[in-house]
Amino acid sequence: MIDMVLRMVSLLGYAPSAPIEAIEILTRENVLPREEAELLRKVVGFRNIVVHEYLRIDRDIVARILGERRYLKLVDIAKKILEEARKRGLARPSRFATRSNILHELSKPLEEFALRKQLEV
Repeated sequence: MIDMVLRMVSLLGYAPSAPIEAIEILTRENVLPREEAELLRKVVGFRNIVVHEYLRIDRDIVARILGERRYLKLVDIAKKILEEARKRGLARPSRFATRSNILHELSKPLEEFALRKQLEV
C-alpha cells in the first residue's frame, strides 16, 4: 500500500522525502479525501513500529483489527488510487488489478500474523 502511494505520487511528478509527505500530496491533488489520508498515515505509523520497534506491538489490537477486518478499507483506497491513475492517464488497465486480487495481495501478511497468533493461544 505504501509503495502504491509512493508510485502514484511519482507518476504525478513529485519526489517526496517520506511516505507521509506522499500522502499529503495525494490529498492536495484530490486523489484521496482527508479521512482516507488519515488512515494511510496510521498504516505508515504501524509499519514503522513493526519495522523499527516491533517489541511495542500490541498483539491484541492487531488481532482485533484482523477480526473486525478493518484492513479491507485499504483495498478500497488502493482501488481508488489505481482508478485515479487510470483517469489521469498514468496507468494502463490491467486484468490483475481487480478488488479480489488487491485484497489477496494485501491480506497475505495479515493472514500469516493471524495464524501465528492462533498458534500461540
